[in-house]
Amino acid sequence: MNAYRLNKLWWFFGFLGMAIITGGSLMPSEPGPEWIPHVDKAVHFTGYFISTFYFQQLTKNQKPILIFILLFSYSGAIEIAQDFFPTRQMSLLDLIANGLGALCGSLLSIKILKDFLSRIDRILSDRLIH
Repeated sequence: MNAYRLNKLWWFFGFLGMAIITGGSLMPSEPGPEWIPHVDKAVHFTGYFISTFYFQQLTKNQKPILIFILLFSYSGAIEIAQDFFPTRQMSLLDLIANGLGALCGSLLSIKILKDFLSRIDRILSDRLIH
């Protein structure tokens, strides 16, 4: 697997994104707008859709099942950890939304946008390095 030209930058953004997901998952939550039912499930889906797509791209889709399992397991660990915070609670529906987001992000990366990050890396590195 060839590394990206901006490899360290991409890994930094990946772990920054995971830190944001972790912080957002463990901080006290505010109720969503009443006129959008289950908006929190959409947030869960979107967070894990983006993160799984991103890490699939970052690893150039070399180990798609491993990436899916790691991120889905991480989401499960966060759901369990939420039970230890007085303002949060574990939710099976959140875990399902996380898993569906991770699955869809994986499929998009593997089947449709296989070289998405490679193209961005090439364009940015050509502009930044030259």
